[in-house]
Amino acid sequence: MENVVSSTTPSFYSDLYLFVRDFEVPEFSRQTYRGRWFEDRLIGYFDSDDRYDVRGITGDMQLLDISAASGLRHETDLLIEYEDRLYLFEAKCKIDVPKNDLLIFNQKCLDFWIRFVQLDETRPLYKVFVSKTNLEYPLREFAYMWNIILIEPGLLPIPTILEVLHNGNRCRELEIYAADRHIAFLEKGCRDMGNLLIRDHSKSGMICLDTRDMPCKGSLQVSGDRMYLRHRQLSKKIVRQFFDITSVGYEETVRRIEDQTGYTREGTPK
Repeated sequence: MENVVSSTTPSFYSDLYLFVRDFEVPEFSRQTYRGRWFEDRLIGYFDSDDRYDVRGITGDMQLLDISAASGLRHETDLLIEYEDRLYLFEAKCKIDVPKNDLLIFNQKCLDFWIRFVQLDETRPLYKVFVSKTNLEYPLREFAYMWNIILIEPGLLPIPTILEVLHNGNRCRELEIYAADRHIAFLEKGCRDMGNLLIRDHSKSGMICLDTRDMPCKGSLQVSGDRMYLRHRQLSKKIVRQFFDITSVGYEETVRRIEDQTGYTREGTPK
């Protein structure tokens, strides 16, 4: 399996997280206007950086001039290419993010991916959901299961968390133990679609979904009024302890990321 951390530069997701966190929502009367403003600013963020090739913007109904397998016309928010990898974005600037937003985005990506497989498109395709509002934990778990990388203001992105966990000195400073166990689980939550829906090269056009290798494996356990997958608790605990906005270690971790990336609260280089 591809090393998730090496699939992009260390600052890619961290920079985007800081951009979303510091984004000031304009006082538009209609939510539609706020959403479009957010999308435009996200596009401008990537378009202003020569490292990224913007291949699709808000309103496009195809990916790389390729229609979805079903024939339905799906509107996309942003598609970028970076180091021969594709990143498809969905951007939301709402008070609350309903589960249908994630469900539709996931299905939309699957519809395009099936066509990619049929056309032998080999570039990895990553799904990135950007939200100005923090998501509830059940939605986060759905995203991990289907390898949707979340960018939200109150939780560091999983690739950024992995970057910390791969750094032994940082783990010792934060008193994070058994990092390898967390890495093994969390890496399964942000793979590209080709590592989730694997091509069967012995049969042209065949893809396989191995549910044994998804971050949903395990028996259900009931605790009070909450039902969760037992083996997820290990990584949910470390996320809440160090990388969620409510955790004690969160501000220190973010400060170190800001120092690394040269990013200020205003979103400009130091």
